[in-house]
Amino acid sequence: MAGGPQSYSQLDTLSVGVAMVTVEQFSRIVTAVHAAAVEPDRWLDAMSLVRTTLGSTGSGVISGDGSARDIKCCSVPDTEALVVYRDYYRQFDYVLDAMDTSAVGLVHSGDALVALNPRSEFNVDWMRRYAMDDGLFVRVTDRPHPNCLVIAAPQADEPFADTDNVRFVNALVPHLQHALHAQRTLADLQQRHLTVHPVDCLSAAALVVTPDLRVICANFAGESLLRDSTAVFVRRGRVHLTAPAADTEFRRALADATLGTDSGARTGDCLQVPRPGARRALIMHVSPLQSRERPAALVVIVDPDARREPPKHLVRRLFSLTNTEAEVAMRMSSGASLATVADEMSLSLATVKTHVQHVYDKTDTHRQAELVRLLLAIMP
Repeated sequence: MAGGPQSYSQLDTLSVGVAMVTVEQFSRIVTAVHAAAVEPDRWLDAMSLVRTTLGSTGSGVISGDGSARDIKCCSVPDTEALVVYRDYYRQFDYVLDAMDTSAVGLVHSGDALVALNPRSEFNVDWMRRYAMDDGLFVRVTDRPHPNCLVIAAPQADEPFADTDNVRFVNALVPHLQHALHAQRTLADLQQRHLTVHPVDCLSAAALVVTPDLRVICANFAGESLLRDSTAVFVRRGRVHLTAPAADTEFRRALADATLGTDSGARTGDCLQVPRPGARRALIMHVSPLQSRERPAALVVIVDPDARREPPKHLVRRLFSLTNTEAEVAMRMSSGASLATVADEMSLSLATVKTHVQHVYDKTDTHRQAELVRLLLAIMP
């Protein structure tokens, strides 16, 4: 790697582990990165984890290019370095200038980039002075929203861009790309004055609940459940369960998810919620929800008796089905036999069998039961 770029074609490096970074460390970094997509002020936390894990001088996601570069998401303990960079040396940064034209995902060693102009004022008076004349650099996203990951380190006998560090960056890049895309999507929606919350993406009833049982957010299905259900209800702004034993279990699960267990870890759990007059109980999932404002939990309530079939247009798009193939798949997911499908769609049985085989091939299923399970599982 030293002396040149390297492609990140292997995205499964985490499965074999990273020698210098444990799976637990990598998981914490990835969690922080995805949390930053929803709460952008947490990018600094994520980059601090990268810096301390690799033992580098600085780490950051730099957005924009040229004179419009934004360095606020950079973790550099020496604050003077960032101040003088922003006020003066940014205009001479030939290293990031080179990254402006780099291919997305191509990892560069700092050693190779410094060599482009080693006698420059930028290298001599800034990079060397603040021990940032080596490291790893990769363009994460392209225009119109360019972002670059910078991990700076001092020059040493052994190059910073060794196999382990490059493998780590290769594994991290896809997570950065997903998080940055999600952040832009949320920002665009907010600019259009739309109120967006993750629970609105769920078709099942979903609530955001604080440790004191207060509901601070609910999607449409959640509001309907609280209004109509005899098993789950709100009194004075707090959610309760009708069955005493289930209510006690819910309070315990909520406390574990929001305040943590005796070990301090916030954990999720699920429980059954009996409902009068129904054969099957509701299933309630209680999961920790990351929030800096106040601890909260995501409570998703599933009705086992309600079918959650995806809309046909979603099935078509996910599995590249034709309109007829999607229609056949939807009818089969409702339990219809091939003969019934043929009769309802005015097709010959042979034609339906051909469509069914195409559906199986495209969805990687082999029989009707597998297809039904797949279609029911893709809806949140």
